[in-house]
Amino acid sequence: MSTPETTPLASRILRFKRVRQALALSLLALVSISAAFLLTPSRFTPPVPGDEALGTVFSGTLKANRDYDVLDTETTADKREEAARSVWPVYDFDGSAADVLQRRVADAFGDARNGLLEWKRANTVNAFRATSLRPGRKIDPEVLKFLLARRDEFWKTLQALVDDEDYLALARTGFDPAVESAASRLAGLAASGFTVEERGLLAADRERGIVVRTLAGPYGTVALEQTVRDIDRIRDLAQARAEVERLAAEHIFDLQPAARRAVVQLVRRALRPNLSYNDAETRRRQEAKRAQVKDVLLQFKKGEKIIGDGEQVTKTHLLIFHALRAAGRASEAEQVRWGGGLFAALVCAAVFEFGRRNVRKFRLRSRDVVLLATLLVGQLLLVRGAIWAADAAHDFVRDQLPARFGGYVADALPAAIPFALGSLLVRFLLSSEAALLWTAAFAPLCGLLAGGSLQIVLAALVGGIVAADRIGHAGSRFRVEQIGAHGLAGALGLLPVLEELFSIGEGKGRAVCNFGEERSPLIVI
Repeated sequence: MSTPETTPLASRILRFKRVRQALALSLLALVSISAAFLLTPSRFTPPVPGDEALGTVFSGTLKANRDYDVLDTETTADKREEAARSVWPVYDFDGSAADVLQRRVADAFGDARNGLLEWKRANTVNAFRATSLRPGRKIDPEVLKFLLARRDEFWKTLQALVDDEDYLALARTGFDPAVESAASRLAGLAASGFTVEERGLLAADRERGIVVRTLAGPYGTVALEQTVRDIDRIRDLAQARAEVERLAAEHIFDLQPAARRAVVQLVRRALRPNLSYNDAETRRRQEAKRAQVKDVLLQFKKGEKIIGDGEQVTKTHLLIFHALRAAGRASEAEQVRWGGGLFAALVCAAVFEFGRRNVRKFRLRSRDVVLLATLLVGQLLLVRGAIWAADAAHDFVRDQLPARFGGYVADALPAAIPFALGSLLVRFLLSSEAALLWTAAFAPLCGLLAGGSLQIVLAALVGGIVAADRIGHAGSRFRVEQIGAHGLAGALGLLPVLEELFSIGEGKGRAVCNFGEERSPLIVI
């Protein structure tokens, strides 16, 4: 009597459709999560550096993920300050200064003359005392007392302090209209040019010049505006007062020496600056110039390179990095990572479902599905490690070997990356149909792993198909080793052909294996 065969517990559990579906979903999730961590997002979205990266060399290529208009505050401020510095300082010229000075002279002489006449009428008994004002006589004490009492009014009207000696010299003439006319004429001549308080304040504007606004009327209406480039022709108050003596010698001839001297001193004391710096107007014009300067924008279109591999990080780059972080660009690494995982899940699900529905011999057991998923994750991990090793060893191999062939050997390192190993194992362990479909799923993921390289996709696809085909006809271990040697030789020939086909790199040497200028660690001939 025969003993009934016992079915393993795992087989009995897998008879249930729901269990098999749950297992398939679990394997798909495992592949997706593994791919999310293996498909390095930094190849597509390098991390956005912080301010501490200023002056360092950037590794990778950072591109704009959308259109950006970044305000360059430093350049904008520099341009606005430059525009403000181009504004010439504004000075106001009091066009009525000469008239005002002449009017003050006339009023002071007129009031003094009228006061003296009133004193004579009020003191008819002592009117003879006024004769002491004649030249060469001693002024009567009563008359002197009266004149000194009126001196303050004379100063107030003239808006200038005059020495007693000069004041009394004018009084001895009885404040004669002729003397008044000479003083008025001399005042008009002395106040006719540009006069500033201190000429040294114009030294800063000597190279370019100033803007002079001529003000007229009681409300200071601007009647004329002109630019003055020759600063040397502008006098300060000390120079203007020094010129009064020369003007008097040229234009006043009909006065006695004492009266002439008194007139000169009076005009010198009464002379005032007529050109003054208008700080408010200058600042207003500077602000207007600043406002005319538009904001300096750093414009980047979607996909445009912001900074490339090996470039130094500048302050301008930091501004763009701030904008990227403000726009959420720094968080896109996680989006790309899980996007890669979702892409892996879609590829695997689509290929598996296609094989199940359309490939007649594609009939897999549960343990076969587990094997395929394990091989896929393991092969991605192996390829990633091999890519890193090839990139790390490139410079070392090139520098250590003789120069004649060191570069060629270093450039040939990527050919040793086992792109076809997984396809070979699937064909050896399962079937050609399974190997073909597995290769169709692995190739795009391998290209994504290499930085979005279509070149690597084709290399993995063609290499995997060829290796699966060859291993199916291997009859010995020597034959398997021969197939591996053929695969290595084929890779050495395939990569340069693909490089020329897609115009990646220029000439020989180390080239970046890319698609759309994304950096990859592959080194191709």
